[in-house]
Amino acid sequence: PDIDGDQVTVVVMYRAPKVKHLISMWHQNCVKPTDDKFYEWITTTHNTLGPMDSLGMVDMFLNETNWNVALVNLEGLKEHDWDVSNFVACKILGEECKNKVLKDLHGSEPIVTNVRSGKRSPNVPNETLVEIDVILNQFDCNYKHILKGDNPRLKLFYPEGLRERYDSCLKVEDEYPKSRTAMIEQMKAIAIKGGKLW
Repeated sequence: PDIDGDQVTVVVMYRAPKVKHLISMWHQNCVKPTDDKFYEWITTTHNTLGPMDSLGMVDMFLNETNWNVALVNLEGLKEHDWDVSNFVACKILGEECKNKVLKDLHGSEPIVTNVRSGKRSPNVPNETLVEIDVILNQFDCNYKHILKGDNPRLKLFYPEGLRERYDSCLKVEDEYPKSRTAMIEQMKAIAIKGGKLW
C-alpha cells in the first residue's frame, strides 16, 4: 500500500558503510585487473558518484514530484534478516508473505546477482578509507531535513542508523562538503595525503 493515497511510491535504498559503497562503485567501474587501482581511480575519477547520493535522490523526489518515497536503510534489513526483494514485496507493496518471504515464493531461495568474485582490495591505507567514510557521511548532512523524517510523503524503514546520522549532523554544524564536487575533492585530497600502498 502507498504511504499516502494511490500514487507512485519510489523505493530508495540507503547503503552504509558509505566507503563500502564507494569501493563497490570502483569495482563496477574498474572490473579488469588492468583497470585503475583504487588510489588511481579515486584521485582521477570524473564519476559524479550520483548513485551513492541516495538522500539526494529522496530530496529530488520529494521536491520535484508528488510521489511518495520509502527510504530503506539496508543495514537494518541485514540486521533483521530480510532479502531486499522480499522486503519490498512484503512491506512496501503489501503482498502476502510468510516468514519474511513472499508467499508464492516460500521455500525457494532468493537469486543473488551482480556479485563479483576475485575483487581487488583498495591500495590505500585503512586510515584513508576511514577518513573518506567520514567525508561521505558528512555529505549526507546536506539532507538533515530528510533525516528528521517529518515529511508525510516519506516513510523511513529501519531509521535507527539514519537518526544517528541526523544526530551527528547536528554536531558538525556547517563543517561538511556542500556539493558532490566538493566531497570528491576532499576524498581526493585524503587519498593523496595517505598515499598508495602499491
